[in-house]
Amino acid sequence: MASVEWIGQNVPTVLLTPEVKRDMEILCKAAGTNEIGWLGLVKRDTEKNAFKVYKILPLPKQEVHAATTEMTPQGLAELMGELLASGELTIEQANDIRFWGHKRRDAA
Repeated sequence: MASVEWIGQNVPTVLLTPEVKRDMEILCKAAGTNEIGWLGLVKRDTEKNAFKVYKILPLPKQEVHAATTEMTPQGLAELMGELLASGELTIEQANDIRFWGHKRRDAA
């Protein structure tokens, strides 16, 4: 039987803030039976080997297919431009975009 050897002290952990969990549930409910994807901002705690998702960025423009969603370059550029111009997102936070969330079609 094959085994996996972890490098470091413990298994990587992904944490979601209560606001992130709420926002993901809202996006999934709003999508109904359709596919939907979103981005998230992540901070890493190297000592605990943990990744904390601290903010969700809904994608206003995405291509939705039967089994996938794809960010359009135009949609991503518009989102980043709007968030940076409004001050809702800083350049430092833009570097924290390291999470891609996705709900499958008809998933509950």
